[in-house]
Amino acid sequence: MSALLRVLFGADNGGSGATLVAGSVFAACSGLIAATFAARRLGPDRPDGSGHSAVYSLGRGLAHGVRAVAAHPSVGVALGAIGVHRLVFGMNTLMLFMVVRRMDLGPPLGTGVPAIAAIGGAVAVGALAAAVATPWSVHRFGRRTTIGGALIGGAAAEALVGTLTSYTVLIAAVVLGLVGQTVKLCGDVAMQCDVPDSYRGQVFAVQDALFNSAYVAAMFVAAFSIPADGFSIPIVVAGSAIYLVGALLIRRVDATVVEGPDRATVEREQAQV
Repeated sequence: MSALLRVLFGADNGGSGATLVAGSVFAACSGLIAATFAARRLGPDRPDGSGHSAVYSLGRGLAHGVRAVAAHPSVGVALGAIGVHRLVFGMNTLMLFMVVRRMDLGPPLGTGVPAIAAIGGAVAVGALAAAVATPWSVHRFGRRTTIGGALIGGAAAEALVGTLTSYTVLIAAVVLGLVGQTVKLCGDVAMQCDVPDSYRGQVFAVQDALFNSAYVAAMFVAAFSIPADGFSIPIVVAGSAIYLVGALLIRRVDATVVEGPDRATVEREQAQV
């Protein structure tokens, strides 16, 4: 959406201001629409009457989700892989935003908003490919090998980013899109298959918190380390190292832990709940 608004409003300072204003208008409209819903229209259907604040309820729900993740190591491994990818992806996002603003990568990318749009499209192509490749890979090789292989592929893609040419950046973007969606799908499978129904929503909330906070934290850290032109070899090296360390740790974990409990075990846990 931001890239589309930049195309509409322009890439200069005026266009940047208009894009920010448009984003604020969208957020305000969403809030106004949400305010029209009656109390408890979106739940809960049976309020517990505890009188606790929303912040308390949120914290308690996240705490339950964290405990459920700790009780199901297969989910913890998948969420760890998601966190690894989002850290690297966040650093890459800020770095490439700065690079295409200050540098011309040459055809077919060029510079500015068109380059960002092309890179984003390449990431989307990789994510679409993961929708086909991940189920086949999990069925053929198992969840651990699929996640570990994805992280190793991410390390190789990060090395391609370091060459900083149009074609290698596009190839790296496709691979990183594939990596990100692969670990995300494996995480979703783990949460759907290995977590009892009563905790699944809370575990998904933990995943969402990790997914977004790791991304923002990585961009925040990168902002203090990248040069004015945006390109940083140390960030590229760190990204590859993070992927490789993640893959190594997953490889050292028992395969039965990563693959998760069998269906009978989960059904027993659900019956106990």
